[in-house]
Amino acid sequence: MKSLLVKKASSRSTNMRRASTGEFFDVTADYWEISATGRIQTFNFEWCDNIVSTRFKHALKEAVAALLKNGNAGSVFSMMSSIKKLCLWIETNNASPVHTITRKDVAAYLLTNEGAVDYKMKNLVGIWMDLGLSGISRDALNLIKSLRSNIGSKAHILSLDPTSGPYLDCEIEATDRELHLAYQNGRINDAQYVLVQTFRLYGQRSSMVANLKVRDVRTPKHHQEPASIRFEILKQHGTTPKTYGPKRPAPMLFTHALEAHLDNISVGFSPIDWNENAPLFATDTDAFSSDSRHSNRKKATKSRGQIMEGYEVHMTASLVRTRYQSVLKKLNIISPRTGKPMIFNQLRERHTIGTLMAMRGCTVEEIGAWLHHSKPESCEAYIELASRHHQLMSSLLDGKFNHVAGRFLGEVIEYETDAFPTASLVTAPEVENAPDLGACETGGCSALNSLAAPYACFICQSFRLSVNADLDPLITLLSARKSEARIHGDDQYARDLNRHISAVFAAKEAQLLERTTASQQ
Repeated sequence: MKSLLVKKASSRSTNMRRASTGEFFDVTADYWEISATGRIQTFNFEWCDNIVSTRFKHALKEAVAALLKNGNAGSVFSMMSSIKKLCLWIETNNASPVHTITRKDVAAYLLTNEGAVDYKMKNLVGIWMDLGLSGISRDALNLIKSLRSNIGSKAHILSLDPTSGPYLDCEIEATDRELHLAYQNGRINDAQYVLVQTFRLYGQRSSMVANLKVRDVRTPKHHQEPASIRFEILKQHGTTPKTYGPKRPAPMLFTHALEAHLDNISVGFSPIDWNENAPLFATDTDAFSSDSRHSNRKKATKSRGQIMEGYEVHMTASLVRTRYQSVLKKLNIISPRTGKPMIFNQLRERHTIGTLMAMRGCTVEEIGAWLHHSKPESCEAYIELASRHHQLMSSLLDGKFNHVAGRFLGEVIEYETDAFPTASLVTAPEVENAPDLGACETGGCSALNSLAAPYACFICQSFRLSVNADLDPLITLLSARKSEARIHGDDQYARDLNRHISAVFAAKEAQLLERTTASQQ
């Protein structure tokens, strides 16, 4: 019979070990319960019986206990699961319990579909090697230790991978449009909209979104305060529950949906009587219910294990991810980049937020603070991406905005400045040292007088663009403005900028065509 083995006080017994959360557990027991990301993570070693030898089981416990001393229980459990998969595979193929894992066993496992991408065991065998434990041969340890768990970990960011990297501006625009339209038309409700936008606006981990409570949000309607949201920090080493990051501002449409969602989950209560500890996204809410999701809910509830006090009716991190993805999947949003349905997951949202911050000049420390990274250097890929921004814009984005706006409507010409009246010359006054872009056929227009030039000029048939004009500074300026507009929630302005960016890219194509034609004559 299983018994609760977590202790709240220390023990003199050599069998008692301390987790990073301050809890004590008996290393000789088969069942441990350790706090992790707002929940109780269970370590059940009963699977070892008949699968591995007693000595191997003892070594595994020692390695796991050593990792728990400084590590997050959820992450350590994932590492243990990777070794468990390896042991189950070896036992099945050898038809006998595992006494010692050899290099041959590991090499064969890595060639299978199960082991090809399972690098998490590297971290566990690292401590295994440091402790000098038995059960894994030295050459097998070295092989596992040599596996690069970070292979490709930055490639999807730096290459803007269409399935796992950050979203491009055109994809953000397409998602914004379809999501807002679905919300306005009633295809998705307040709770669904708030859940999806919480991921998209703030880029936080699933566990932190799942553990949001009513007390973590403020709105003008209910609190007479500016709209904001805060997140409980759950992953960084040494933190304990109820350690919070700073309040994050909320844009207007999200605020309206959040207020409506709060109204729905507090029916019958005045703001004073609210249960501030109630979950913002409850497991048993009807807002996400459907025939298929009811069955998933029962399955998730059954498998989630014991929950920490105060988080009993919260969604799990897995469930909140599933519901976020299901809302966006049913919108069937087609990627302007690939022409196929977009792939949505919460990690892409984090990568997008990190990328946008880097594009605005934020440091790794600032990006790490916003995304709650315990190690700022893990955000260096975003800075590297920002430094390569212009090459990527040229190779990946050129022409990709044309689907959302009109193309360049003017004419590319060779011109001398003196050939046009001064009042008709179009410049980019906000871009330092930028050359004249072209001239207006009419000799002056409202765009020039109202300072709408040069942006409006690219969608005007009267615009005469110089073949030698440098458009890159203008693109950089517009892109920065768009990123800033999105961070402040000014979606309409961002959509307007899309049209101008599209027209400028189209103008670059027209310039290139004119130059190519001239060189061939």
